Amino acid sequence: MQKITVIIKCNARVKICPKKRKETATYENIMPFDNSTKVAVQFLEKRIHQDDLILVSPNHMLGTMEYYLSDKLLFCNIISEDNKNLLAAGVKLPAYIYSTNTTPDWIVSFGLGIDMPKFTAKHLAKLNYSGYEIHAFLIYGPDVSRPELFWRSFVPKAKFPPEDGLFILERIKDESITSGGVRVKPLI
Repeated sequence: MQKITVIIKCNARVKICPKKRKETATYENIMPFDNSTKVAVQFLEKRIHQDDLILVSPNHMLGTMEYYLSDKLLFCNIISEDNKNLLAAGVKLPAYIYSTNTTPDWIVSFGLGIDMPKFTAKHLAKLNYSGYEIHAFLIYGPDVSRPELFWRSFVPKAKFPPEDGLFILERIKDESITSGGVRVKPLI
């Protein structure tokens, strides 16, 4: 059997690598785990149609979703509708990019308990959720693969409140299916 030696260098004066962080960083490299972005992208890739509208919340998660899905989806509410630079320049953009009056085909929420930018919250408050099917995933919603250490998690986060999970809402094209209610489909 071959022995693996892992060396993690850190700044001893600042002590940013306590023993536990070394162990968990090693675990991440030996035993990679899924994160919410990967789960959301894999789920959506199987179900989306070309030029479907998608709303991502919180807004700082747009970048990773755009990276993987921008060739297939139209991302709405990217710019605040009261953006002074946009209004002053008289830029003509499609309404879905900035308007909170659009109804997205998909809503991806990386944790409902996360503080959201005001314009994302405004858009979410205007939506009628009775026309959506909710897909709830048993995975921690906020991104734990970010490079900033205070957001980083080197092991899967197992204990978290249900509202901090990953939720994907799919707009139901045939309203007769819902009979006026919201369908919830838990996924693992």
